Amino acid sequence: MIDEYNKEKRGVGGRRSCCRECRNQYLKQWRELNADHSKEYRRKRAPVIRENKIKWRRNNIERVLEWEQQYRDKNRERKRLINARREARKKILPDNMTEEKLSFTLDYFKNGCALSGTTEELRHLDHTIPIAIGHGGTTFGNIIPLSETLNTSKGDSNIFEWFEANRQRFELSQDKFDRLIGFLAEANEMSIEDYRKFVFWCHENPRTLDDIRADNKRYGHKKPSVEIWRERREEGVV
Repeated sequence: MIDEYNKEKRGVGGRRSCCRECRNQYLKQWRELNADHSKEYRRKRAPVIRENKIKWRRNNIERVLEWEQQYRDKNRERKRLINARREARKKILPDNMTEEKLSFTLDYFKNGCALSGTTEELRHLDHTIPIAIGHGGTTFGNIIPLSETLNTSKGDSNIFEWFEANRQRFELSQDKFDRLIGFLAEANEMSIEDYRKFVFWCHENPRTLDDIRADNKRYGHKKPSVEIWRERREEGVV
């Protein structure tokens, strides 16, 4: 296909003699064999290269905006995960949720809201156990997809209490809620009843930043709330 050959004024038919892929391979090999020369060349030409990039972007603004939008669409969930992990770090809470685990979670809920199933409304990543109460974190088993409306309504509430108070208002399905709780319980390696007890314990025992720092110092790392709860239960405190 002629489109595979870059334009070249001096070339036959106004095109280069080799295809785009072959030229890219050649240039890649050349740069690898002449790494020092390439580095020095880029250093000396940096101002010119920067000015050419600015000029090209200015002359191709529509194409640039289209590429940027495509990048945002493709990496929207990754960006949301980065923000969620950042919020957990601010609270000194665990933030080890991976993109793979997030993809698994989203796939489980068919890329829609975990409670309404809608894919039409803007979707948020909700911390089921709110980091605002000093528990949970951005971890697998504490991040779920919720529509903007439901996430805003839930806020920092206990998800069990919030659901009972708002199920009729938002016409939520008991089956979807039970499926969600089943997913969270399994992700945290708990029975559904134990998961319910754990959630209530977190809300009944909020931690300040000083409390979290003290726990992290005592354990030597960011101890997940679920492990702290299990220890308290074994000690008979819970």
